[in-house]
Amino acid sequence: MEPKKDEALLRLLGGNNFLLIRFLAPVYPGALELEASVIASIAPIRDALQWLEGLAFCGLNFWYLAALIKERRPRRFDL
Repeated sequence: MEPKKDEALLRLLGGNNFLLIRFLAPVYPGALELEASVIASIAPIRDALQWLEGLAFCGLNFWYLAALIKERRPRRFDL
């Protein structure tokens, strides 16, 4: 993306988060289209980040499970 598009996207996201664009819908008919265009423009990035987050969470769960199994394994000191 171009720097101007990135800047505009960040402004729209900030406006959506802080000014709550959806609540403008009764007085500004284009608010929902604006929100939809912002969502559509960041959807691929958001989906990729959610997939990576899920992958990291899954790996962390396996790591925790392995640590729990290792911890609960009875220790035999007589060997």
